[in-house]
Amino acid sequence: MKNRFKTFLFTYFYFTPQEKRGLGALLLLFAILQSLVWAFRIWAQPAPNYFKQVSFEVLQDSLVIQAAFTSEEEADSPAYFSGNHRAALSVRTEQKDSTYAKKKYTTPKILELNTCDSLELVALPKIGPYMAHKILQYRSQLGGFYSLEQLTEIFGFQEDWLFDLEPRLRVDPSLRVKVDVNQVSFEQLKKHPYFKITLSRAIVQYRAQHGAYAALSDLKKIKLVNDSIYQLILPYCDLKP
Repeated sequence: MKNRFKTFLFTYFYFTPQEKRGLGALLLLFAILQSLVWAFRIWAQPAPNYFKQVSFEVLQDSLVIQAAFTSEEEADSPAYFSGNHRAALSVRTEQKDSTYAKKKYTTPKILELNTCDSLELVALPKIGPYMAHKILQYRSQLGGFYSLEQLTEIFGFQEDWLFDLEPRLRVDPSLRVKVDVNQVSFEQLKKHPYFKITLSRAIVQYRAQHGAYAALSDLKKIKLVNDSIYQLILPYCDLKP
């Protein structure tokens, strides 16, 4: 039985001298690699976390100091040197409260749309330099505003902006410039955004054919002037004696 087992081992686990040398070299290489891994683990071991050793009270005190003192003047206070950090924080809070109490709330200035300049307009919410220029340009073309809603007629002005602007703007309708429909020329009237060329020509021609307008309601006799157009141009029309 012993000889049979020996024969089995030599038959199935037989190595030539060359294979034995290769197996030995392989085992040696494996041992070297294992040693390198073991050495790397020791070398790369993270440093101990000393933060865990800091007590909660120490950390809390340091945060209190940081919150209480942000300048050299505050660090010179008696509460700082006394070591009572909570008292120091109380001093800091009282100083802030007294500073805020001195501040006075100022009501934002309300601008009159027909007299304000571009710098005042830029200070308003939603209004930049470009839009301020467009507002002043349109005001000049109209001869002045009579309603804040007219701002929505400017290209690029969004209707929901009025919600932010209404508390900061007012309009004095008496400051707008009206045109005397019995005296104004076609060249002058066509420059107005509400009259333009076609309506301006019709108003001047009707006056030339039928004489001076006796009342502003006579403008409705012009075919081009319906109720909506009449209501649009009426704030800028006048009949001077």
